[in-house]
Amino acid sequence: MVARRRRETALSLCLAASVVLFSVSVCSVLFVVGSSLHPSLDANDGCGPDARRLAIARLARINAIAAAAQAVDLVYEAGGGSSIYATTPLERCLRDIRTASQHVSMATANYEVVGRVLLGLPPDRPVHRL
Repeated sequence: MVARRRRETALSLCLAASVVLFSVSVCSVLFVVGSSLHPSLDANDGCGPDARRLAIARLARINAIAAAAQAVDLVYEAGGGSSIYATTPLERCLRDIRTASQHVSMATANYEVVGRVLLGLPPDRPVHRL
């Protein structure tokens, strides 16, 4: 009974933390997308998104993938040994998020180009490409 209670508590904590990670990253992406619909906010007189806005959109995208990977990791760990089987949805989620996070546009190295733009420096590669 005590072991079951501990397992349920651990699962509840991991699930709650995963939901927070996922929700915050979704809100971040939705905020960036929503603000991009207001061209009057652009620094270049409404002629399209500027480098800063594109950099922040990239940052939201990178953060969303990182948070999703962390959320899946938490639930996967809480699932215990049964999570490793190919027949479980958790194993598939882990594989999918790991694959997505390996895409070049999701690499954490992109923090550097975002940081350059936020510091007012020119990006060392096109912001819109990644």
